[in-house]
Amino acid sequence: MTQYILLAIAGMLAGGWLIAGRMARNSTRRVSALPDGAVQASAPQGMKLQTDRLHAIALEALRNNEFEQAARALALAAARGHTRAQLHYGVLCEHGIGVPVDIERARGLYQEAGAQGDRDAHFRLQVVDLLQAAGADPRR
Repeated sequence: MTQYILLAIAGMLAGGWLIAGRMARNSTRRVSALPDGAVQASAPQGMKLQTDRLHAIALEALRNNEFEQAARALALAAARGHTRAQLHYGVLCEHGIGVPVDIERARGLYQEAGAQGDRDAHFRLQVVDLLQAAGADPRR
């Protein structure tokens, strides 16, 4: 009986440790929680890691319906040339999710990502162009 009690206590301690660790990790998944050096990494390798991290933060924010937070992180990563961030930020701009609707900004982001070989961005650009040529609202 004593071993079951000790096992239950150990399980509770391990569970509390895991929860505390998850809370600590999630607190760094915000753009505002990034250190100042994260926004201005100097080495190319560090820049790539930071833009990947910004993109991951944005995707997590999108999953949590934190659209303004996602838009800020995507805007930073897209400005640094992250291809998928350019695509995702373009979609937010196109549909006005977390940012005001800006079809021309979306087109520019799709063009930049498409020039880097992103097929999805190239497709979105074609859809926006076709809808504008037909006189339809591209946000639909």
